[in-house]
Amino acid sequence: MAGIGRSIGLIGLATSCLLVGALFLLVFRKGYDPGVVNGAAAMWGVAYVAMGMLAYVTIHAAAALSHPPRRLTVISFLDITFSFVPVIVCAIAAFMWTEGLIQLSNFQMVVLALAFVATMLDLIFFALVMYFSPHVESKPEKPAAAKKA
Repeated sequence: MAGIGRSIGLIGLATSCLLVGALFLLVFRKGYDPGVVNGAAAMWGVAYVAMGMLAYVTIHAAAALSHPPRRLTVISFLDITFSFVPVIVCAIAAFMWTEGLIQLSNFQMVVLALAFVATMLDLIFFALVMYFSPHVESKPEKPAAAKKA
Protein backbone atom coordinates (compact mmCIF):
# COMPACT_ATOMS: atom_id res chain seq x y z
CA MET A 1 0.00 0.00 0.00
CA ALA A 2 2.91 2.37 0.65
CA GLY A 3 4.06 1.89 -2.94
CA ILE A 4 0.68 3.03 -4.25
CA GLY A 5 0.78 6.15 -2.09
CA ARG A 6 4.31 6.92 -3.25
CA SER A 7 3.23 6.48 -6.87
CA ILE A 8 0.24 8.80 -6.39
CA GLY A 9 2.54 11.36 -4.80
CA LEU A 10 5.03 11.22 -7.67
CA ILE A 11 2.34 11.31 -10.35
CA GLY A 12 0.58 14.19 -8.58
CA LEU A 13 3.83 16.11 -8.22
CA ALA A 14 4.83 15.66 -11.86
CA THR A 15 1.35 16.32 -13.24
CA SER A 16 0.74 19.44 -11.19
CA CYS A 17 4.16 20.88 -12.08
CA LEU A 18 3.55 20.24 -15.79
CA LEU A 19 0.05 21.71 -15.58
CA VAL A 20 1.07 24.96 -13.91
CA GLY A 21 4.07 25.28 -16.23
CA ALA A 22 1.85 24.80 -19.28
CA LEU A 23 -0.63 27.39 -17.99
CA PHE A 24 2.11 29.95 -17.38
CA LEU A 25 3.59 29.33 -20.85
CA LEU A 26 0.16 29.62 -22.47
CA VAL A 27 -0.72 32.88 -20.78
CA PHE A 28 2.63 34.67 -20.76
CA ARG A 29 3.85 33.86 -24.25
CA LYS A 30 3.91 36.84 -26.54
CA GLY A 31 0.66 37.75 -28.21
CA TYR A 32 -1.83 35.69 -26.19
CA ASP A 33 -4.55 37.87 -24.77
CA PRO A 34 -8.25 37.23 -25.32
CA GLY A 35 -8.85 40.97 -24.87
CA VAL A 36 -12.13 42.62 -24.04
CA VAL A 37 -13.36 43.18 -27.60
CA ASN A 38 -15.28 39.95 -27.33
CA GLY A 39 -16.44 39.71 -23.72
CA ALA A 40 -17.40 36.04 -24.01
CA ALA A 41 -13.93 35.07 -25.28
CA ALA A 42 -12.31 36.97 -22.42
CA MET A 43 -14.53 35.29 -19.84
CA TRP A 44 -13.86 31.85 -21.28
CA GLY A 45 -10.12 32.56 -21.36
CA VAL A 46 -10.18 33.32 -17.64
CA ALA A 47 -12.49 30.36 -16.99
CA TYR A 48 -10.08 27.95 -18.70
CA VAL A 49 -7.19 29.21 -16.61
CA ALA A 50 -9.32 29.00 -13.44
CA MET A 51 -10.31 25.41 -14.28
CA GLY A 52 -6.64 24.57 -14.83
CA MET A 53 -5.74 26.07 -11.47
CA LEU A 54 -8.54 24.14 -9.77
CA ALA A 55 -7.20 20.96 -11.38
CA TYR A 56 -3.74 21.90 -10.07
CA VAL A 57 -5.05 22.29 -6.51
CA THR A 58 -7.01 19.03 -6.76
CA ILE A 59 -4.03 17.04 -8.04
CA HIS A 60 -1.74 18.50 -5.40
CA ALA A 61 -4.32 17.78 -2.69
CA ALA A 62 -4.42 14.13 -3.77
CA ALA A 63 -0.64 14.05 -3.69
CA ALA A 64 -0.60 15.63 -0.21
CA LEU A 65 -3.05 13.02 1.08
CA SER A 66 -0.72 10.27 -0.12
CA HIS A 67 2.12 11.42 2.15
CA PRO A 68 2.52 9.89 5.59
CA PRO A 69 1.28 12.36 8.23
CA ARG A 70 3.86 14.28 10.25
CA ARG A 71 6.75 12.71 8.38
CA LEU A 72 8.81 14.57 5.80
CA THR A 73 9.82 12.23 3.00
CA VAL A 74 11.73 13.10 -0.14
CA ILE A 75 8.52 13.20 -2.19
CA SER A 76 6.73 15.42 0.32
CA PHE A 77 9.78 17.72 0.47
CA LEU A 78 9.77 18.02 -3.33
CA ASP A 79 6.01 18.56 -3.25
CA ILE A 80 6.19 21.48 -0.85
CA THR A 81 9.27 22.92 -2.60
CA PHE A 82 7.62 22.86 -6.04
CA SER A 83 4.49 24.39 -4.52
CA PHE A 84 6.47 27.53 -3.81
CA VAL A 85 7.60 27.94 -7.44
CA PRO A 86 4.30 29.45 -8.73
CA VAL A 87 4.16 31.78 -5.72
CA ILE A 88 7.70 32.97 -6.46
CA VAL A 89 6.88 33.43 -10.16
CA CYS A 90 3.78 35.46 -9.24
CA ALA A 91 5.74 37.59 -6.77
CA ILE A 92 8.53 38.28 -9.29
CA ALA A 93 6.02 39.17 -12.03
CA ALA A 94 4.08 41.46 -9.67
CA PHE A 95 7.30 43.18 -8.56
CA MET A 96 8.49 43.62 -12.16
CA TRP A 97 5.08 45.01 -13.13
CA THR A 98 5.00 47.52 -10.28
CA GLU A 99 8.54 48.69 -11.13
CA GLY A 100 7.58 49.14 -14.80
CA LEU A 101 9.99 46.47 -16.06
CA ILE A 102 7.24 44.49 -17.81
CA GLN A 103 3.80 45.33 -19.09
CA LEU A 104 0.98 42.96 -18.16
CA SER A 105 -2.46 42.91 -19.68
CA ASN A 106 -5.54 42.75 -17.48
CA PHE A 107 -5.89 39.09 -18.44
CA GLN A 108 -2.34 38.32 -17.29
CA MET A 109 -2.91 40.14 -13.99
CA VAL A 110 -6.06 38.09 -13.38
CA VAL A 111 -4.12 34.90 -14.16
CA LEU A 112 -1.40 35.92 -11.69
CA ALA A 113 -4.05 36.47 -9.02
CA LEU A 114 -5.66 33.09 -9.76
CA ALA A 115 -2.28 31.35 -9.67
CA PHE A 116 -1.38 33.02 -6.38
CA VAL A 117 -4.69 32.04 -4.76
CA ALA A 118 -4.46 28.46 -6.07
CA THR A 119 -0.93 27.94 -4.80
CA MET A 120 -1.75 29.49 -1.43
CA LEU A 121 -4.70 27.08 -1.12
CA ASP A 122 -2.35 24.26 -2.05
CA LEU A 123 0.18 25.28 0.60
CA ILE A 124 -2.49 25.69 3.28
CA PHE A 125 -4.03 22.30 2.49
CA PHE A 126 -0.59 20.67 2.47
CA ALA A 127 0.21 22.16 5.86
CA LEU A 128 -3.12 21.05 7.30
CA VAL A 129 -2.70 17.50 6.02
CA MET A 130 0.96 17.11 6.90
CA TYR A 131 1.20 18.87 10.24
CA PHE A 132 -2.23 18.82 11.82
CA SER A 133 -3.46 15.35 10.91
CA PRO A 134 -3.53 12.89 13.79
CA HIS A 135 -0.52 10.65 14.01
CA VAL A 136 -1.65 7.04 13.97
CA GLU A 137 0.71 4.75 15.77
CA SER A 138 0.42 1.05 15.20
CA LYS A 139 0.13 -1.03 18.33
CA PRO A 140 2.64 -3.86 18.60
CA GLU A 141 1.21 -7.33 18.14
CA LYS A 142 1.04 -9.47 21.25
CA PRO A 143 2.91 -12.74 20.99
CA ALA A 144 0.73 -15.83 20.49
CA ALA A 145 1.73 -17.17 23.92
CA ALA A 146 0.52 -13.98 25.62
CA LYS A 147 -2.85 -14.15 23.83
CA LYS A 148 -3.59 -17.64 25.21
CA ALA A 149 -2.85 -16.68 28.80
